[in-house]
Amino acid sequence: MMIKIFTFAVILFTVYSNIFSQEKIQSLIEKFNNKDQFVNGAAIGELVKIGEPAVEYLIKSLQNEDENVRWCSAIALEKISPLGKQSIPFLIKALKDKNSDVRWCSALALGKFQTDAVSAISELQKHLYDEDNDVRWAAYISLSKIDKKSLNVIPNLSEKISTIEKFTPELMEELNVPGVLISIISDKNIFYSKSFGIADANTKVLVDENTMFEACSMSKPVFAFLVLKLVEQGKLELDKPLYDYLPENFICEDEDYPKQITARMILSHTSGLPNWRKGSEENRSPLPIYFKPGTKFQYSGEGIYYLQRVVEHITNEPLESLAKRTLFDKLGLESTSFAWTEKYDKQIAIGHNADGNCNERKKYLY
Repeated sequence: MMIKIFTFAVILFTVYSNIFSQEKIQSLIEKFNNKDQFVNGAAIGELVKIGEPAVEYLIKSLQNEDENVRWCSAIALEKISPLGKQSIPFLIKALKDKNSDVRWCSALALGKFQTDAVSAISELQKHLYDEDNDVRWAAYISLSKIDKKSLNVIPNLSEKISTIEKFTPELMEELNVPGVLISIISDKNIFYSKSFGIADANTKVLVDENTMFEACSMSKPVFAFLVLKLVEQGKLELDKPLYDYLPENFICEDEDYPKQITARMILSHTSGLPNWRKGSEENRSPLPIYFKPGTKFQYSGEGIYYLQRVVEHITNEPLESLAKRTLFDKLGLESTSFAWTEKYDKQIAIGHNADGNCNERKKYLY
């Protein structure tokens, strides 16, 4: 009799545990509807701890109408893999998702299954030419884990060139783009390069192989590389408060916030600093901190600019000089610069507005 009671108790406990686990998993997945990435990240972390029992629920949410839910589901499945092999066909299907983040994380997840994901090879090969750079890299990384030989896909470059030359003029006209320069790099060499249109709507100067274009925020990854080289050299610590290197004038609700901001937070855009403070260029008014550093994501140009000042203070060298000496010159980049100089003036393509007319040239606007 006692054995029967014990067995019944174990079964009852198991049933209740499963129900509790199901409710917890569903509750965590519901948090994917929240657009706060920190909330999403915390929920993903808990689901990863649960592991394989969460997979069947994540497969369902991977097919949700909300793209943020699908993205978070793909992230969780990637972190749980190589457990959950039953998700492989659904991850392959997710490679066709219209959202590039979903495609990216699904591709990475498939790679962690290695040879068990052989069925994904043909679809991953297509994504070596995805319109999104992160998806292309994810497809490459995953194929290298599943079967390196599958990377030997030779694209039809002539076909690509034909597409470029057909659609570029049409898109330029449709979008009022005055001029572009397009290059294809194959085996680390320029295979194809062609200019279209003009560099200046006023003078009608044509775009050519020497035309320089403004990189805008694409300069941030280059700056991040320089920062990490300083970390490598022991001149800067990623997790040391920047205030210890260079105090700034801040305005915020907590006087400790300024002393919490680190280079790592700046580079991951979690410092609490705004994209740009209100006012004119190089505004020296107090720099606002909108939330506790390290708790949320908010893209911040001001953060990068603050870190730039710290780097210049540490090295006692302007960023442009530092970049030229330690990076651009070594790579032979003669027409690359963080700052305008008279030397480049005639090479620079003028900025144009949405109507295709020239912008007024300013210190930070060409």
